[in-house]
Amino acid sequence: MPPPNRASGPDKHARRVSPKSVGPAPSETEVSFCVLASGSRGNASVLRVRRSGSEYFYLIDLGLSPRRIRNDFQNMGIDQDKLRGVFLTHLDTDHFYRGWPQALPGAAPIFVHEMHAEHARRLGVLRRQLTIYDRPFRVGSALDVTPTVAPHDQSGVIALRIDLPHSAGASLGFATDLGGAEAELIDSLSNVDVLALESNYCPTMQAASARPAFLKQRVMGGYGHLSNQQCAEAARLINPRDRLVLLHLSQECNDPRVAARFHAGRSYQLTISSQQKATTWLPVQLTERKPAPAPPPRQLPLFARP
Repeated sequence: MPPPNRASGPDKHARRVSPKSVGPAPSETEVSFCVLASGSRGNASVLRVRRSGSEYFYLIDLGLSPRRIRNDFQNMGIDQDKLRGVFLTHLDTDHFYRGWPQALPGAAPIFVHEMHAEHARRLGVLRRQLTIYDRPFRVGSALDVTPTVAPHDQSGVIALRIDLPHSAGASLGFATDLGGAEAELIDSLSNVDVLALESNYCPTMQAASARPAFLKQRVMGGYGHLSNQQCAEAARLINPRDRLVLLHLSQECNDPRVAARFHAGRSYQLTISSQQKATTWLPVQLTERKPAPAPPPRQLPLFARP
């Protein structure tokens, strides 16, 4: 992977999170996850945290317009004032809509990896809005966040593992716009309860499309996106305990039915996100995987020696 664009230097105005900074001990926490939209025309997901009779929310990516997300929040009964922060995986326009720096509630921090911080400032994100990290960290008292840098174009992308220590140890993995599923990413996301993973294109449909050759090479060349087959193999290795959510399906070079075939017979439940419609709320909870049934005892042939 080409070296990512690093921030140009320390920023005394932006906040930097301390590794695993600890907040007050919470009571039992209930967490759920919803993909508002996923695709080349805009990406955004919501994490809902309920604790002690109250609830608050985090967004993963801001690729939809402020008006669209406000409307979605209103339809879902979400109070925007309860937004506690935004995690950005990277800053492509379909993951960070350019109108958001002025529209985001002032108290909601934008969590940005150090290698994307300078780019975020150039796009108008205020220093007081930025919270910069370069290693695992804790948000409040409910979320432990482990970032992993993955290849994507020139600046890279951040995959996230979010562990919920006060929700019986449940976990969410989120990885999209991946040039490849490398060993570090597989290890970081291993055995999460819910895995949201890109399944962008069908190679056959991609090759047969009218897209120009340079775009096909960008998508399939190891720094663009995951194919259905690559997604299925990564999911097999990561081994989510409860559910796989497919992200960022190409409308031109994929088909949900084609993508789903690669997960037939797997132990996890499958949800396929779309560009047009939000998923339901998906619980993020500790899931005990049922052991595989034991094979029947082998019967020795008659008169065989023991």
